[in-house]
Amino acid sequence: LTNLQQMDLFNCTSLESLPSMKALVSLKELSATGCSKLKSIPDLAHLTRLELLNVDRCLELEELDGVEQCISLVNLDAWGCPNLKLSEGVVKKLLQRKVKGSYYKCEQKSLGNWRSS
Repeated sequence: LTNLQQMDLFNCTSLESLPSMKALVSLKELSATGCSKLKSIPDLAHLTRLELLNVDRCLELEELDGVEQCISLVNLDAWGCPNLKLSEGVVKKLLQRKVKGSYYKCEQKSLGNWRSS
């Protein structure tokens, strides 16, 4: 799995959690769309080559722990994630690095100055 560059999880409606992602050191794109029961994505801080993170329609997703440490991240899409909470500090770090993003139905209070693109 160390050579895996792209992972697509589409409409895995029963998926609640993912195993450790520490070994996915080459991963550039992670898309988990329509995984309505997924609550978190572990070990994002270890995905230093990750450029695209798409978590559209992950209705139960609460956090993206370590996303601010994904130093190669250029696009974060979190559309239809009403329970997702990103601290203002995390948002600030992503904006400073000019990470593009979009969101819809995310908890406004926790998104700080995040702007939809």
